[in-house]
Amino acid sequence: MIPRVLIVGAGLTGATTALLLQRELQQRVSIAIWETARGSGGRMNTNRSNSNPKASADLGAQYISCSPAYATLHAEFYDELLTNDILKPCSLTIEGLKEQEPGTKHYIAPSGINRIVKFYLQQSGVTVDHNRNLNTIDVEVHNDVESILAGYKSSDKKTPYDVVLLTQPVPKLFQLEGGIHSILTKNSDVLKKLQDVEYSSRYALGLYYPPGTKIDVEWTGKYTYDDPCIRWICIDDKKREQESNENGPTVVVHTSVPFGLKHLEDNKEGVQQLILQHLSTLLPNLPDPIEVKCQRWRYSQVYKGIEGSPGCLKLMESKSVLLLMAGDAFVHSNYDGCIESAKTSSQAIINFLKSNGKI
Repeated sequence: MIPRVLIVGAGLTGATTALLLQRELQQRVSIAIWETARGSGGRMNTNRSNSNPKASADLGAQYISCSPAYATLHAEFYDELLTNDILKPCSLTIEGLKEQEPGTKHYIAPSGINRIVKFYLQQSGVTVDHNRNLNTIDVEVHNDVESILAGYKSSDKKTPYDVVLLTQPVPKLFQLEGGIHSILTKNSDVLKKLQDVEYSSRYALGLYYPPGTKIDVEWTGKYTYDDPCIRWICIDDKKREQESNENGPTVVVHTSVPFGLKHLEDNKEGVQQLILQHLSTLLPNLPDPIEVKCQRWRYSQVYKGIEGSPGCLKLMESKSVLLLMAGDAFVHSNYDGCIESAKTSSQAIINFLKSNGKI
């Protein structure tokens, strides 16, 4: 019987893990991906205007910064994205950018940052089940053979898997029901590491304007450090190819982490108005948008990750099943961190399947 693998989360780590497994195992494994949201990408989020779906704004990751070390270590990944026009070198002006390691290169995604995740999913050939929120993890024993049972909301059905990889933010692990809690309790060292993980929080706004609107600034992106609310402003359509001429300009605003934490549980509409007030002070000549999208990033970036950056952690392993968790909390919060986590996770899964005679 072909072993069954479930990947929870269709963000960068989940999509890359699926791709690496398919490339290595060549259809010798059945892979499913569950995603809570209605679309793939996770924090590599590209939002579309309700009135004009061709107008877009990156509300999550803004660009990719690649250090010289990762340029070598992940050369095949960067080469593939550049060859397929998913990424291109950033030649745009970014003000207030903090000093980087010498040789660091920046890249933008001209079709939207979530195109990276969608490309990896397409290359993997794995279909994502969207709007499927993992609710329960249990372990079943039948004829001395264990299976991991995964269940989701709106259904009582639980599906058995040989391997389950969790890539959602770590705090969501503790919200699951079922036997997962006894599994974690039995592995106190792992539990303590997971409990120590911390995330920053922030808000992001996407502002949409009609074609012909002029936004008169000399930069594409700008970091601000004096305003208590806003940390980043980007004329996002400048990262696209002629999008402002055809679909109107778009502006992205990210708040500071202290502001995000302070207003995390506030009414989102009220927070949106507060952010717009600060924006009008920083850019008094900015026109009024025809549409505004507000994104609350409860788990924006990892503030305190897993010690030692292991790439992934095994929550349970036997001869029959493997349950593990991965993502940026297990390396660091950027593109290369998620790629490293996916490489570590896929290798752990392959080793488990081979050593137990499942492939």
